[in-house]
Amino acid sequence: MFAAARGAALGVGGRRPVAGALRDRRRHATMMPWVLALILLSWAGGVASVWWLRDDISVADSAHFTVGTAIVAAFVAAALVSRRIDVDGWSRRVHPWIGAAALLLCGWQVFLGLQLMPR
Repeated sequence: MFAAARGAALGVGGRRPVAGALRDRRRHATMMPWVLALILLSWAGGVASVWWLRDDISVADSAHFTVGTAIVAAFVAAALVSRRIDVDGWSRRVHPWIGAAALLLCGWQVFLGLQLMPR
C-alpha cells in the first residue's frame, strides 16, 4: 500500500504546473508497473494462503477477497487507460480518478484484513 501511495503522490505531483512535474510523471510511469506487479502477486499470495493454510474460511467468501479483487481490477484499468494518456483527453481525465479509487480501496483493505487475522 505504501508503494501505491508513493506512486499516487508522484502522479499528483506530475499534474501540477511546477518545475519538477515532468520528473514526477516519469517516476510515476516507471514505478507503477512494479506496483501493479506487487498488487497481482499480493492478490495471488492471499488466495493461495487461504487455500492452503486456512480451513476456517473459504477463498472467495470474504469482503477482503472482494475488495482485493476490486483493487486488482482498478490497477489494471488504470494501467490500460494510461496507455492512451498522451493521445486521449478522456484518458487523462479519468486515469487519476481510477487511481484514487484504487488507493482508497487499498486503505479499506488493510482494515478488512485485520479482521481475518488468526486468533
